[in-house]
Amino acid sequence: GQVKPMSNFTVNFENRFAYADDHYIATNEKLMYDILGADVIYSFAGTPYQVGASVRGIYAQDANGSVYASGGQQNDKTRCEYNMTIDWFDAANAPTSGSAGRYITVYGYPYVQKNFANGYARLGVEIEYSHFQTSNTTEGLAYRVPFATCFWF
Repeated sequence: GQVKPMSNFTVNFENRFAYADDHYIATNEKLMYDILGADVIYSFAGTPYQVGASVRGIYAQDANGSVYASGGQQNDKTRCEYNMTIDWFDAANAPTSGSAGRYITVYGYPYVQKNFANGYARLGVEIEYSHFQTSNTTEGLAYRVPFATCFWF
């Protein structure tokens, strides 16, 4: 959805829920996850500059603790559909499989952006906390400072 409380202030929000039954993700494995997110953008009137932030909260559970591998990425080829992280962002290592797994990730990305006629340049900081638990627990805090450019021709 999208809300525009002022002409130069936009809030986008999303909720993605998925469930995969036996054998879709891995043999004898089930997966349920939910991603709740919001993007806030404020445009400075009369200038090409914007400030924004993206926030995601991710919760997932699987039956045998075998869905996620090191770095929070899925063990199989369907990771595009059920990716725990944003753009392959490193996360906590997956704990030992064999018991039901619980995965909690919180992601934030505040940034500053300059718009051009055919694109933009963006500088920000991405921060992610991840907590993975099966028969034992792993946690991780990761960050990176991306400089993004995008142009249309």
